[in-house]
Amino acid sequence: MKNRLENELKRYERSQDRLRALFSPAAFASTDYQKQQMAFFKKLRQQNPNANPLLLALLKAEEQALERKLFPKAMFRWLRRALLAVKAEKAERADTRRIAFSYALSPQHHLRLELSFQKQGHRQRMIKYQVGLFSGKEPVRSHQLDGKEGLLAPQALYNLLSGRPVALKDRWIQLDLTDANARGEHRVITSKFDLEKSLSSLPLQEKKDPRQYEKLLRELQKGNQPLIMLGQPPQPTFLEVNPAFKTIQFRPQTPASSHKPAVGPRRQQFQRKKGHKPSKGL
Repeated sequence: MKNRLENELKRYERSQDRLRALFSPAAFASTDYQKQQMAFFKKLRQQNPNANPLLLALLKAEEQALERKLFPKAMFRWLRRALLAVKAEKAERADTRRIAFSYALSPQHHLRLELSFQKQGHRQRMIKYQVGLFSGKEPVRSHQLDGKEGLLAPQALYNLLSGRPVALKDRWIQLDLTDANARGEHRVITSKFDLEKSLSSLPLQEKKDPRQYEKLLRELQKGNQPLIMLGQPPQPTFLEVNPAFKTIQFRPQTPASSHKPAVGPRRQQFQRKKGHKPSKGL
């Protein structure tokens, strides 16, 4: 798998080589240029939070070195960071709208979602959304996803918060329920996995019907563990994927974790106020 952050840095270095052929060294030593460079490094880190930790640490060190050079006094650096944080918060409140609603999964469980939209021209673009799994009124687990990936189906969100892998546009993600930080956020395991290639060698009865096969793919991509007919003679078997290990797993009986609640919009509470604060538990 190609390292996206490393590729971005290589493109940046090539662009710098072209600029050095056009401008004097004094231009690169200017305050304005170094501020732009510092902002670029910070943006790269924010856009690639799951990149190689070593690269992220080096980027942060380079950013901090530029900051110390531009603002030698520690007090000025602290004031600058505080002002930038206030400015960013005000800009987000002014341009962001949030919509909160709930999905009933079963009499015991429901999902609570909060979608954040940002104004871009005449359109509103979803930038992120927070999803929380609740048992009654008690929060079980929550996670924030990037709005660029699109909104996952309720069943996929339930499976994700239950620790099962689900498919996004170009990768699979899974929460490591054994690893959480001080805020209760779980580590995200990201994997590349070719589901169709892995299924190609299996003697699945569903392959005889394109519609059944497409349904099987959708079920697996949502994190479900569908019942299939496998082998000769065909035997009912529960199928699940493990993208982190590039494997397909089979279970002769229903796994305890394969509970599939009936998803339905029991209640929808829409809140469209500017700067609306997230609901409790998210």
